[in-house]
Formats: sequence, C-alpha cells, structure tokens
Amino acid sequence: PLVAGTAALMLSVRPALTPADVRAKLQATARPFPTTGGDNGDGSPVLQCIAPSPIGTPQVAQGQCYCTTSTCGAGMLDAGAAVAAAQGTLRAQIGLTPAEPQLGQTLTLSGAQSETQVGRTIAAYKWALTNGGGIVTGFTGPTDAATAIVAPTGIGQFTVSLTVTDNTGARATTARTVTVGAGSGTFANYQGLWWNSPAGSESGWGINLNHQGNTIFATWFTFGLDGKPLWLVVSATSSVSAPNTFTGNLYTGTGPPFSAFDPAQVVPAQVGVATFQFTGADNAAFAYFVEGVTQTKQITRQVFASPVPTCTFAAQPNLALATNYQDIWWNAPAGSEPGWGLNLTHQGNTIFASWFTFGIDGKPLWLVVAANRTAPNVYSGTLMKAVGGPAFNAVPFNPAQVQGATAGSATLTFADGNDATFAYTVDGTAGSKKITREVFVAPGTVCQ
Repeated sequence: PLVAGTAALMLSVRPALTPADVRAKLQATARPFPTTGGDNGDGSPVLQCIAPSPIGTPQVAQGQCYCTTSTCGAGMLDAGAAVAAAQGTLRAQIGLTPAEPQLGQTLTLSGAQSETQVGRTIAAYKWALTNGGGIVTGFTGPTDAATAIVAPTGIGQFTVSLTVTDNTGARATTARTVTVGAGSGTFANYQGLWWNSPAGSESGWGINLNHQGNTIFATWFTFGLDGKPLWLVVSATSSVSAPNTFTGNLYTGTGPPFSAFDPAQVVPAQVGVATFQFTGADNAAFAYFVEGVTQTKQITRQVFASPVPTCTFAAQPNLALATNYQDIWWNAPAGSEPGWGLNLTHQGNTIFASWFTFGIDGKPLWLVVAANRTAPNVYSGTLMKAVGGPAFNAVPFNPAQVQGATAGSATLTFADGNDATFAYTVDGTAGSKKITREVFVAPGTVCQ
C-alpha cells in the first residue's frame, strides 16, 4: 500500500510517467538498507539476510538480519524523494553497463538518466575520477559527453562523479562507487594458510596469503640459510591478462623488539622476488628467488578444522559485521605500527595465528598459536616460537629438524569483526595490543 500510494502521488504531479518510469524512480530514490544498529538482545552479532530458496524447497528460518540489494530489493521506500524525482528537479544519475562488472571488461558510465525540471534541458556533462582505487587511472575517452568509458586493470573499487548543467546554468552532482569482481577468469579468493603439497609433507613452515582485489599480501614463515627463524613478506599483484598469477618483491628486515615497538626503527630489506601461479582454488606453484637461490614449491591450503570458510572480496563493506576473523591484522589505529602483523586463519572454533615481529636482538621473530574458542568471541592457546630448522632451500625439507619452544600464551578477544585485543606473554614479558584488520585494497575481504 505504501508503494502504491507513492506511485499515485508521482502520477499526480507527472501523469505522463510510464510504469517503467515509476519503477525506476522508486528504485533510484530508495534509501540504503541499514548495516549497523541491530541488536539480538543476547550479544550475538546480527547477520546478513540470505536470499529465499526457490519455491518448493525448504526455507531457511531467519530472525533479525541486515538486508542487501541482492536479497531484499533496491532499498527502503523514500516517498518524498520519489515524488520530487517525478516533479523533475535537476538530478544527476550514473548508469553502469554491465551492471555487475568483472575483471577484463570495459565499462560504460552513462548520465542519460539524469533528470531536469519540465521545460528545461541538460546542456552539459562533466565526468571526474575521484578515487581510482589502484585499478583505474582515468577515462579512455571524452569526459564531457553523456557517457564515459573506463577499463579497470584489476579487482577492487573505484569512484567517479558526474556534474550535469541545465540550460539555465543550474548544476547537480552525484558520485558512484563501482566494484569490479573477479569474473570467470579467476578460480577463487586465495586467502588463508598454505603449506607444502601434499599436505603435511613439510610441516614446520607455511605461508599466509591475504587476498584483496588483485593483490595478495603474503607472509612466509621459514628458516634462513643459517637455520635461524626468518619471515619474508611480499605484496604480489596480478594483471588482467594473467589473473591467476601474482608477482612481487620479497622483503625481510630488522627492527625494534616486539615489547617496545617503534616503527621508525624498522629497516626493510629487499631480498628477492616471489610468484604465485594458481592452478585451482586450493593448489598453486610458489616460485621464488632469495639470496641467490631459485626454487619452486607446490603448495596447498592447510586445513585443521571444519568448516573451512569461503572468502570473498568486497562481500561486506562494513568489516565490523564479519563473524569469521580470518585476515591479516595489525596495530590499531590502522597504520600506527607498520612493520609487524598477525595473520589469523579461522576454521571452526579454532584460530591459528602467526605473528611476525622482531626479537630483542632486532632480528626476525615469528610465533604461532592454535587458539581455541574459550568463550563467546574469545580464543586462547599456548604461544610457540620458532627456534631453528632446515634452511628454506633444503631438499628435502626435514620436519624432524624443526625446533620450537613454548614462549607463553596468547588470547584474542573480539569486540566485533574489525576490532580486537591481542594479549600475550612471551618469555615472561606480558603485553596487550588493540588490533584491527589491515585493508590494503578497499573495502577488504571477509570470510564466512
């Protein structure tokens, strides 16, 4: 009844509107669905709604949940805005073709649906790129026509604006953020903990992959040529022509001890190059050149509990709503302590955390904990530190030679999907840090 009444009001001010016009204006003026503020009353997070099952199949019972445009329609009715749109106030609107862009496609942005008052016409269009998101550097054609063309070079988000001017000189501006998906050219999102294939054949080293857009930030936990603990990181990117191949420079370094961290004391050092070539959602070749050593290892996902989550880039812009914590985290507020990080791999009721930092000698130190759920949103376990092991290039890599020691304990307490406290004890030194997800390609990746 509310929608029908609003449609009647729209037709009363502009009888020439067609049913398609009415529908389009109702959808274009709808308010966004809320993404925060829900309360189940028991402290549990309010989840996203899921789409109804086909008629004739069992339906999933849902309580309070957050709607999205894919599950509940265009948004919430805004009767005032819809009637104003029918009256024809000057309004800039951006259309997009294709509607759900994927990597490798050329996108057409259109201002043809922009509106003006009865008796006036749109005299000029002006397009601008307000945030390329690392995947768009500009338009491939004119920026003063009713349409504009962009060709994204990766997965992620970018934002454009459109200003329209009518024949009286009045102006209206709008902006639109566009999400570019992976498309059929890629296998999956590769976020998670990986190790040598076949699984379990070289326990003692591993590599965390954090996959956002067309970038993978990887942390490799292993041992140097001297047998001492070593971690290396790489920001590896893919291209449109090779979406399943990611390449970047490998770094390690020295820095301040974990107990007194000063980012200004971190000294990064480039030591090589790494490439990941994925042959499926759970299999890849990890090739690297480090300290004069060239080597390739076949790697696979490490599974230690059930269920194993599925990770998706840009699935949930509000990371606080995430209920699976798998991601790379760092000190809060974001960017306040670059140089160390905490990789969380969350499967079932267990979080396997790998912490890369620096020891009291300033050299790379890595520690791990298999933290089990001990209370709602709380995970605790014994913290182990790497002591020594076979060099990363050892063939074969003998897991029996890996040496570790109990360092203390660690507890992760989550306030929400994007805020947590990391409390630890390492060799008698206790500490606590506020941590948050590290987003290097907005809006980030969530797993569920």
